[in-house]
Amino acid sequence: MPEMFSIGTVTIMRIKTVQSLLKLAFLFVSILETGKTNAQAVKGLPIGSWKVHLPFNDVKAVEKFNNQIYAATSSGIYSYDPASGEISIFSKIQGLSDVGVSTMRKHPDKELLFIGYENGNIDLISNGKITNIPDLTLSSITGSKQINAVDFHENEAYLACAFGFVIINLEKNEIKESNLTMGINGQSTWVKDVVRFQDSLFALTGAGFKSIPRSKNIQNTDLWYTYKPADGELFTFNPESNFFVNHFCNKLVVGTQVGVYVMGNGSPKFKLLVSMGGIYKSMRPFGCEMLISIPDIDNSAVVLIDTVGHIVDTIRGPLLTQPYDAIKTGDNEYWVGDHDHGLIQVSGKNQQAFKPNGPVSLNCFKLYNYQDKMTFLSGGYGYPVGYIQNLNKAGFSIYQDNQWQNFSNAINPKVPYFEDVVSARFNPVDQKLYLNCFGYGIITMKDGNFEVMNDTTTDAGLCNVDANYANDCRYNYNDPFDRATGYKHFVRITACNFDLYNNLWVTNFGAKPNSIRIRLESPPSWISLPLDFINSDNPLDILNDKNNFKWIRMAPNRASSEAAIWVISGDGKEKKALSASPDKGNLPSADVYDIAEDKQGLIWVGTSKGLAVFYNPAGVFSSVGITASTPIYPPEAGRPVLENDIVTSVETDGGNRKWVGTKSNGLWLFNADITKVIQHFTTTNSPLLSDQIIDLEINKPTGELFISTDRGVMSYQTDATENQDPNECVGADVSIFPNPVEKGYDGTIAVKGLASNSTVKFVTASGKLVYQTTSEGGMATWNGITYDGQKAHPGIYIVLSATSDGKANCISKLAILD
Repeated sequence: MPEMFSIGTVTIMRIKTVQSLLKLAFLFVSILETGKTNAQAVKGLPIGSWKVHLPFNDVKAVEKFNNQIYAATSSGIYSYDPASGEISIFSKIQGLSDVGVSTMRKHPDKELLFIGYENGNIDLISNGKITNIPDLTLSSITGSKQINAVDFHENEAYLACAFGFVIINLEKNEIKESNLTMGINGQSTWVKDVVRFQDSLFALTGAGFKSIPRSKNIQNTDLWYTYKPADGELFTFNPESNFFVNHFCNKLVVGTQVGVYVMGNGSPKFKLLVSMGGIYKSMRPFGCEMLISIPDIDNSAVVLIDTVGHIVDTIRGPLLTQPYDAIKTGDNEYWVGDHDHGLIQVSGKNQQAFKPNGPVSLNCFKLYNYQDKMTFLSGGYGYPVGYIQNLNKAGFSIYQDNQWQNFSNAINPKVPYFEDVVSARFNPVDQKLYLNCFGYGIITMKDGNFEVMNDTTTDAGLCNVDANYANDCRYNYNDPFDRATGYKHFVRITACNFDLYNNLWVTNFGAKPNSIRIRLESPPSWISLPLDFINSDNPLDILNDKNNFKWIRMAPNRASSEAAIWVISGDGKEKKALSASPDKGNLPSADVYDIAEDKQGLIWVGTSKGLAVFYNPAGVFSSVGITASTPIYPPEAGRPVLENDIVTSVETDGGNRKWVGTKSNGLWLFNADITKVIQHFTTTNSPLLSDQIIDLEINKPTGELFISTDRGVMSYQTDATENQDPNECVGADVSIFPNPVEKGYDGTIAVKGLASNSTVKFVTASGKLVYQTTSEGGMATWNGITYDGQKAHPGIYIVLSATSDGKANCISKLAILD
């Protein structure tokens, strides 16, 4: 199902390229191509817009709200409208205050949806509005502030939190009362679940099962009654084995690893109602029936029981692998939230899953762009130093035409089994995508076909690093020694790249000392290059620059003071180690997290102490060598830029500006020479999912910046694009957005698909110039204000663009409506 965003419908005019300005007169009276579409159907987004790219498969809570079915996931919330079949996403972009939903429940008597977060934040959705209650997340409470569960009664919401118990006044949207000393001797402890039953509150806590009449002061812990073994067999178990407390049909029930215990029918003691083992994920009352979700490894099910413990219905099926929550909406109709398959409709024997299109995982270790496609790599290793295999089986995803396609052996058996895919590189010569795996070698993909490059298929060209210590780089199952080690999947490849002669350079982590492997194009063969120093076996990235030099990033915190970066000449005969030492490059830190080359051929380095640049990379092998510079911002401050930040990623856009990601300080945009800050995005001033940036990658044709964070991936539409051929327009891909411009529009008008750094002129039909600018890469923007400071009059405008040498001329039309 497609993602649905409430940003409206616009009309797009696609303008075909005209190669000569002499044809201008023939364009005055016609619009060559028009079309009306949803804004998400065009390439890229409106400038300055954000979009989330999240999996939405791990549904942990389900509710029926406003005649739609709402599903809460770690990524955010989405709704499904059974009447229209539409899916809508709710994230920070659509107005939610946070990420990391921990609980979601609807008020039983009001059209109000409560959303609680892992950090204690609260959102209330009612009457089409989202109200935020940030009191808990902003409080001085130490440790986890997660909201575990919520129950309602009239205008009160009762919160079970990681630190205690809280009551919210739903009329004033504020905290009314709380108790943070629910533990033994007034200590703090967790509250797992809470329910109001009759006139009392009942809570599952780290100090046992407790209750208190609502009329009493809940802040006085001594007034809370703690249940004892004499109160029923339930209380002979560890409190942590009790999962949920709820009530149905005038009975109080507690779900445990043993089964469901009940108190009622005039008895003050708890007794076993029904024995159902397993870990419960939810207990939901529906009249005189209780719906229980049990994500058992071997026997997952959603079970409906009645008040005497009879099992009324059992729901299983191939889609219910890990059911976390479920609701009943009619006879034989259920909606189940599954941790693997999203929102599932169960109607009799029929089951159908609904979820937004998204990548294969929440966690993205690396992003990679090629041919107008974005690749999402979910694997990893012991960050940031390597060595430990994460055993991540999720696979990888490719984003094209606003849709994600996911790849793994579990999804498609034709895909070879692999784990921990950590980087990728596309080879335009053989048209293959090379996917590097930390343990499984290299997987290549072309036209849906896959091949495996490992120690066996390359005749030990790639090295099984553990076999290397004892034998010959190749795991041999028939060799008793190799078989005894069990080190079959230790071909740890962290990166690869192609040089100007199509030789494949590979960083083979752990293959000491020959960790650089090269597959020569002609004659076809494998060779290896040794590196020196103690950290020679831990290369993580490889960049091939304009000089055909290889810049090898070594793992941070691994004796990298000797060699934070290795530079190797194109023929492999020269090697140079760069580090923080004044005589070896003078980097601000020996811990390097990223290396990038900009449009001018300068090499930018992200370190644990900010950003550095090598202005003369071509001189790295000279007798003088090269020295890193640390840009100063602001210039008058005299301080190195981001010197107190770990710079995790550096990306150059079509205008040669620098997008810089940090470990804890969000996302920065600097101008080309880092003398000006253009943007600084954080979670407090933008929809950014997290201030911890893992990787950045720009889809060059569209200028859409993809941002990987520890909370998932999102994208931001920049105002700079980059054509694959900088000397030509891109034909049908030259477009103006929005076009036509509706009356009252106050946003930015963007011209995309231009030659890099073109001069762009907006001219009236009569030939009067009203605005002129220079494109950032392949995109030019205009705010609709003419040179005289007035808003542009309605009419048809000609948009002329050309490079300084006149080789790439483009003509387009823009309509401004009255």
